[in-house]
Amino acid sequence: KEFFEGNEALFEGLAVHGRRDWSARHPVLRLSFGTGNFKEPGFLAANFMEQLAAAEAEAQVSTDYATAPGRFTALLRGGARGLKRRAVPRAVREPAAPPPA
Repeated sequence: KEFFEGNEALFEGLAVHGRRDWSARHPVLRLSFGTGNFKEPGFLAANFMEQLAAAEAEAQVSTDYATAPGRFTALLRGGARGLKRRAVPRAVREPAAPPPA
């Protein structure tokens, strides 16, 4: 998050410091699924929609989309327009578990 938001002071003395244009900022969308009762039916979807609503308010982006994918895409585009930078979503994929022996 700090890297993409251009917080240069945190990276002084590190190898990456001289390899980045610190004046360039990129939108950062942080979603957290670390707390809550995800065993409850519908909780994941409701939690995600609430986080999207909070992010939309923070970014001052409003959409007419009713689905999470539509709202997520609009939020990324709106945040990128506000900073005049391209938003690049990145998914983190866990390595596949080895097959059972």
